[in-house]
Amino acid sequence: MSNLAEHVTGFGKKDEFGHYKYSPVRASGRAYTGFLVKTRADMFDLLLEKAEQAGHDIEDPKLLKDLGNFVNAATGRGSLGKLEGAAVALNSTFFSPRLMASRLTFLWPPSYVGLHPFVRQQKLRAAWRLATAVGATLYLAHLGGAKVGLDPFNADFGKMKFGDTRVDVSGGFAGYVRMIGVLSEATTGHDPDRKATDAIVRFFRGKLGPVPGTLVDAATHTDYSGYRSPKWRQEISQLFIPLVVQDTMKVVQNKDSIPKVAATAAASAVGFGVNTYKDNPATKSGPSRAQKEDEFTKKYTAKFGRPLPAPVQQAQQTKEMYAAAEKHRKDELGVSKLTEEQRAYVKLAVLGSTRPDLRPAIRNFRRMLDQGANAEATSFVNGWVEDSLNWPMLEQFHSILKEAG
Repeated sequence: MSNLAEHVTGFGKKDEFGHYKYSPVRASGRAYTGFLVKTRADMFDLLLEKAEQAGHDIEDPKLLKDLGNFVNAATGRGSLGKLEGAAVALNSTFFSPRLMASRLTFLWPPSYVGLHPFVRQQKLRAAWRLATAVGATLYLAHLGGAKVGLDPFNADFGKMKFGDTRVDVSGGFAGYVRMIGVLSEATTGHDPDRKATDAIVRFFRGKLGPVPGTLVDAATHTDYSGYRSPKWRQEISQLFIPLVVQDTMKVVQNKDSIPKVAATAAASAVGFGVNTYKDNPATKSGPSRAQKEDEFTKKYTAKFGRPLPAPVQQAQQTKEMYAAAEKHRKDELGVSKLTEEQRAYVKLAVLGSTRPDLRPAIRNFRRMLDQGANAEATSFVNGWVEDSLNWPMLEQFHSILKEAG
């Protein structure tokens, strides 16, 4: 997008590459690149001076190479290794693949093993400083009244939450840690409804660049959250709006206070990850589903002078189990609504925990969903599970009580 902007903005005569002689976008890009290069050079010189003071041979090729790679990784420009030849293609597909590589470099333990001793010491020190700084910031935010995500399997892990706005102060590391946690949970069998492949695909889909991401949304008829079809006008218009403006507008649309809007804009401008989405309907104020069901039981007993039949009571309990599991899944994905397929997986998990005799059939239905069942097949699975859990019977008893007044 920046290359396109350089070609369509500015004034004066164009050069052989199609750039205007005076282009504010191109000038801004060159200033940014120059600043980063200067920062990396200064950082390299400072660390090289420290290495010399520590008694290391500063002409050692390994020291110079490892130190250069460390400085690049620490400033968000990691090495692509064997994929260097595909750097242009990767940069067109993903949002800053070198930044992704730099984050993975710090989180990959074997990357520390073969480093020059001085560089390894600096890298470990940098990782420790980052971890303690993020931890201290989150703790202070918690003391200040913000909600802090501590569950590595939750979409809000490592983020400060102010109302509906999440702020990531980890420099993007929290997302990679969460991906590792979700992937480990899936591959060890602790969550049969989440596949390792699903975790990886969702992670990399979230790292797609604006244009590829929009094309994937159009091809799958869903966004990254997996539950709504993209609105073409909105999706395309956002390709031309700076991220800091998008982040700020989401807070404005959420009708937050002016100080919060200003703080969000400042946080996004200096590089913090800011994300705002509406309240999860399950978290709104009012009586919970469990409270409503308990009230239903009392009303039925008082009205008819007898308790609910055992199958209806069990159906009521499974409804409560499903509500809790559905909320947990939405929190993990960071969405306010699940797709029909995602609901089917959750319902199958609830059924499997209460009806062991149906587990062979449940495995078959899961395999069918794994292979990409169509809408009709998914609807059939949802209906079969609800019938097996006696939910239609529960609804009938609700209707009877309502009609009885």
